[in-house]
Amino acid sequence: MKKLIYLFLILIVIVSIIQVDNINARSAQKDGAKLFVDMKCNSCHSVESFNIELKNKNSKAPDLSNIGSTRTPDFLFKYLRKEIEINGKKHGVSFIGNDSELGDLVCWMMTLRKV
Repeated sequence: MKKLIYLFLILIVIVSIIQVDNINARSAQKDGAKLFVDMKCNSCHSVESFNIELKNKNSKAPDLSNIGSTRTPDFLFKYLRKEIEINGKKHGVSFIGNDSELGDLVCWMMTLRKV
């Protein structure tokens, strides 16, 4: 009987941990999306998977709904700081936030993957 109680308690702890992780992941996604809009990234880029619309309809910058599948965090950090190029071009605007904000933004961007 004690083994059954211990097993049940372990199961409750595991389920609780999973729920907390899911809540944290949803919160991080909302924070990343908010940061993306607050930093005016949607002036040039849309994120259709998050219903973030492009403000400048004439922009030729790509939708970023799948950026997490095509780029690495290191690449995004460097590209958004204008330290590296894509096809001979640097990012149009250097990231204006601090390192922590850039980290949060890149973490969120890494979750953007089309399924």
